[in-house]
Amino acid sequence: AVSAEEEDNMPKEKLVLFGITCPDNRAAQFAILTVGSLVCSIGFSALQEGVTRVPGFKFSGWMTLITTLSYAVCALIEMVATKGKLEKKGSWGNYVLLSTLTFGGMYATNYALKFLNY
Repeated sequence: AVSAEEEDNMPKEKLVLFGITCPDNRAAQFAILTVGSLVCSIGFSALQEGVTRVPGFKFSGWMTLITTLSYAVCALIEMVATKGKLEKKGSWGNYVLLSTLTFGGMYATNYALKFLNY
């Protein structure tokens, strides 16, 4: 655990979103990240729900693959926006495990949608 004194002496990283530096105020950062997360989740859900209205559309592994590729494109855009200043915080093993579990969770969720009737 880090004491409050040690935390004050630690260098602070600036929060940068889409190349824009956010204010240092923790409450403002929390509000920005909360609203951003909700907007993205609602937008993603609306798009995914809209796909179900396409006649004859069935969820498949392709939907999961397209979503995963979209995440990769967003990561590339973020890397370009920050001019490649992003640092890897964990080990490659952790990144592979996280991406595998994320893909598996999305695949299972999309597979389950075959059995739901809207």
